[in-house]
Amino acid sequence: MCGVFYGIATVVLARHLGATTLIALIVTGQLMCSVVVDHFGVLGFETRPAMLSASCRMRASSESIFLIVLVGYSVSLGSPLCCSYLIWR
Repeated sequence: MCGVFYGIATVVLARHLGATTLIALIVTGQLMCSVVVDHFGVLGFETRPAMLSASCRMRASSESIFLIVLVGYSVSLGSPLCCSYLIWR
């Protein structure tokens, strides 16, 4: 049942978010869920406490989504200033 919901939500959201943003959100969600599953040992997995490196990866992934969305909207609006600011910053 969850697979059906995931499939429908992906198709519906792809139109509104765009492919790049959607895939970035999916990968980040999987990364965050894997850290939670490892930390708490859900589904019978071996418990591995979340380390600083996992937190840094989650933060970097979240920040990359922000940049993908920001650059994507600025390109779609035709604003080269925002893109060049992000590239040279």
